[in-house]
Amino acid sequence: MPTVTFTGVDSGTSRNTLKNSMAFLSRSRLILACLLLSNVCFGASSGPNSPNTESTDSTVGTVSWSFPSPDGTFASDSNRATASLTASNSTRYLRNQGFGFALPATNCVVDGILVEWQRSGTSPVDRVIDSSVRIVKGGVIGSTNRSAGIDWPLTVAEEAYASFGGATDLWGETWTCADINATNFGSVVSGSYIGGVGATLASVNHTRITVYYTGSNWRTEEICD
Repeated sequence: MPTVTFTGVDSGTSRNTLKNSMAFLSRSRLILACLLLSNVCFGASSGPNSPNTESTDSTVGTVSWSFPSPDGTFASDSNRATASLTASNSTRYLRNQGFGFALPATNCVVDGILVEWQRSGTSPVDRVIDSSVRIVKGGVIGSTNRSAGIDWPLTVAEEAYASFGGATDLWGETWTCADINATNFGSVVSGSYIGGVGATLASVNHTRITVYYTGSNWRTEEICD
């Protein structure tokens, strides 16, 4: 049988070192065998976030919006975007974008989008209703209208948020989390005059959006006793 000679090292010491190394490797294999690497999914939401841009979009309606300085719809406060309506008129779209989302760049699936508009009329007699409420993806207004023709509160004192979409509503679109993070993601609203014979001032105080998504990350789990 061939022999192995350890030059310059006591052979007993070398054999012990080899045994210790083999024992270490054996323990390492056991530890690795007891670890399970798994991809764990979790539900999450981001928001509600407010916009940082507001504008009139002439795609629909006839009456443009007026915006006070510094803004009309960035926060729920005393500043409001307004549009003067008379019989049979509708506002142009009020477009809000730049909601500042920062969803994960990877392992992220959009599940739903909730849009809330805080709006009112200014007359106890002449009514405003939702004409169109849509999502904006990549700067393009979507084809799905979530308006149900709901009356706006009659006066600013009764002002309230109305909710559109929700935790499982994708507004007829296919989304990536990058679409949500983009500066040209947002929503539009248009209101119509209905009832009465005079005029009213359609008023929007604030817009906010909440996005629901599923994320995932990797974790190790010990499976041996």
